[in-house]
Amino acid sequence: MTKTPFAELLLPGQEYLLKAQEQHGFEVVEHPKKESTGDKARRLGWPRERIIKTVFFGYGKSQVGVVSPDFGKIDIARLLDTPKPMPPARELPAGMETGACAPWMTAQHLEAGLELYISDAAVEGIVDIGLGSDERYSVQMPYGLVHRILEEEFKGRFGDRINKTLVPFISKPYKTPVGGELYGR
Repeated sequence: MTKTPFAELLLPGQEYLLKAQEQHGFEVVEHPKKESTGDKARRLGWPRERIIKTVFFGYGKSQVGVVSPDFGKIDIARLLDTPKPMPPARELPAGMETGACAPWMTAQHLEAGLELYISDAAVEGIVDIGLGSDERYSVQMPYGLVHRILEEEFKGRFGDRINKTLVPFISKPYKTPVGGELYGR
């Protein structure tokens, strides 16, 4: 839980998350400090894939965001069927900071041409997803709500820019907190 009112944590244009919280009842959480995905997963006692990452790639003015459980490095060239990989975006969407990127787009982000790909991976239980403006704050909800909330807000105007898909990964296995191994798909 957080002492700061949820509305004060949102970027301009993210007010739809207030309605979504009322409808779906997810938790807003304040973490004690900024930390890596692995550190956050260990502190929460969760497997790494329950920490959701949003990564931005781009060429020039084209920008692509990929939302995914932390299964490994994203193969963006295979996802977009391009001959060569896209580099990380030079600029993040307005209001987002490095290490705190989140899927919670605004109309301004989508009007600027951003496309969002949400991994269709199955993740058990509640996941932790950043808000985008400050790495110390996140929401905890079932992973399937990410696409649902964005679709409810933007389907009429920007439905073609929010895509649910299988995200390809390039990764080596890593040990999970319970001793198993996870591989990128």
